[in-house]
Amino acid sequence: MSSNDIGRLVIFEEPLPEIKIFLEEDNCSSGG
Repeated sequence: MSSNDIGRLVIFEEPLPEIKIFLEEDNCSSGG
């Protein structure tokens, strides 16, 4: 069970930066 929790955290933490970049790009497009 512990292994599953760690795996989920890593997968969730990985897309975190990607989502941030996507949001930032969207914001820049809207502002421009």
